[in-house]
Amino acid sequence: MGKDRSGRITELKIASAEKNIKISAKDFRNLIGPNIIRSTHFQVYLAAQDAVLEGVGWGHGVGLCQWGAYFMAKQGYSYKNILKYYYPGADVASI
Repeated sequence: MGKDRSGRITELKIASAEKNIKISAKDFRNLIGPNIIRSTHFQVYLAAQDAVLEGVGWGHGVGLCQWGAYFMAKQGYSYKNILKYYYPGADVASI
């Protein structure tokens, strides 16, 4: 199992007595369903005959909650206020 610098899984190896399969974490997530495995930021634990996936996040990995930003905008916050909320200390400027 490979991981990137942020701790997200990059590749999984699924092994059985008959077969070994390597699959990218992105393909595995999409195969199982992105609403079931919401992010590649997970750990795999074995519990008896089961593999348990425990993780965090929704998969973006950039620190901004789309739903949170959406509701802030609905409440009248500007895009600058929203970005400053999610990225404190960052400068928002036109380029």
